[in-house]
Amino acid sequence: MKYTLGAIPSPEDKRDYVVAAVSATLLDEYNGKYSVPKTKNQTTVGSCVAHSSSSGLELLYGESFSTNFIYSFREDDDYQGVGMIIREALDTLLKYGDPLTEECPGNIEMMAAKEQMFSGCTYEGEWGFGSKKTIVYSDKLKTLIKQAAPWKIKEYARVNSEEALQKALMNGWPVVFCTGITNFYPDTSTHIFEPMGNSAGYHAMVVLPKWKTVDKGRVYDVLNSWGDDWGDHGHCWMYVKDILGMSDAGAIVPHDKDDTYTEDIRRTLKLIPKPRMTGEDVKLAQQLLNKHGADLEVDGIFGPATDRAVRAFQEYHSMTVDGVVDLDVWDELEKEPEPAPEPDDFAYELAGFVLTCLGDIYVWGADGETDITESWIRRMDTKGDPERSIKHWNKQKAAGVTDIAAYDCSGLISRFLEDRGLVNGKCNCDRLYAMCKPISKAELMLGDLVFRTKNNDRYHVGVYVGKGRVVESKGRDDGVILRGIDAEKGYWTHYGRLKV
Repeated sequence: MKYTLGAIPSPEDKRDYVVAAVSATLLDEYNGKYSVPKTKNQTTVGSCVAHSSSSGLELLYGESFSTNFIYSFREDDDYQGVGMIIREALDTLLKYGDPLTEECPGNIEMMAAKEQMFSGCTYEGEWGFGSKKTIVYSDKLKTLIKQAAPWKIKEYARVNSEEALQKALMNGWPVVFCTGITNFYPDTSTHIFEPMGNSAGYHAMVVLPKWKTVDKGRVYDVLNSWGDDWGDHGHCWMYVKDILGMSDAGAIVPHDKDDTYTEDIRRTLKLIPKPRMTGEDVKLAQQLLNKHGADLEVDGIFGPATDRAVRAFQEYHSMTVDGVVDLDVWDELEKEPEPAPEPDDFAYELAGFVLTCLGDIYVWGADGETDITESWIRRMDTKGDPERSIKHWNKQKAAGVTDIAAYDCSGLISRFLEDRGLVNGKCNCDRLYAMCKPISKAELMLGDLVFRTKNNDRYHVGVYVGKGRVVESKGRDDGVILRGIDAEKGYWTHYGRLKV
């Protein structure tokens, strides 16, 4: 006998919340204290997603919940054919909840289930482009929605790792998952079920808060919906590779007592107008960003500083630079930072060069000229106040400085690169930044470049020479100077390592 399937893999949606499991320690066994949901039987109906979701709700609240409501109560823009997508089922639990079985009995196939559920409903509005049809629920459906409302869940969150799976289960959150099916039967002695592919289709089941370790690794208690005579009274043990192999597993999160946002769920985070996004997940993101080299106050508020840190992190990892902490960014943040390399000969030479330029003067557009005259400075500096550069030049000469050269900020680095045949002509700050691999402040080493940025435009640059110090051609009143990297808080905003 082959059993009926019915799950449809959920398309990826980066807006999904995810279960946080940073630095979690995996346990080899666990047996949570819970009331085991009754085994359901979907018979020949492709409603495994609805069955596993309602079983998960039963684990949370200790009541028997309707499968027919979840399976047939679908938004018009949801999938309408036989079977179901897990995200749509969990979204129904989030928006509407689920009535008890006695309030909405039955287990019939789509489209009959859909027609039965929406019998008596009408539409308002016009069909057509630019028009919007609005459904008017029947009194019967309004009653079911009202009966479902007390059982709404707080959230659902994707489970992307075994650490996250254990975290969810230890919190008492059931995990509904989709898996491919080729083999339909568990081992008769161990009750370990290995689906072995997807040639027959896809199926949904629910993981309960219990696991153990066998010879081949950890196995988790899974409740199926193929009746009490399948497996161990409807249960089996499954390896995490089969539970998470489709990357389509969702934890059902109930409302907690004080209804606050749990620290174990991560949202898609981004900078929004006030009020800003706040919460434990924002703190987690800030902590991880700091681990990767940012210098953020961990205040749980996603403000402009956190947005800048996210963008710098994305740029460093060659990701889309949009400031959004989505699933890809979360996954990258959880990885251990790469160990810092040692400075090479090129880095030592660059640092040594700029240190020999201390005391030289700033002239806009200059990159190392030494044949300096007042008229030349005035011809060069068409953007500011050349008299300030002339005043500083005369001050340096009076102090006994000899062989004075002139640089603007990017000209200082350009001169070094030109002398080594690496560029043809002076580079501006944006071009120098484009020649760099973006790095974090914590990764700075001797010979790296530091930049000031405004509106994504690099307009000032210096060279990090180690021990928290930077050489920069600072301006007309200062020339080439050495000072601490934090001499002015927030002065340097971006960091790069020249790719030569």
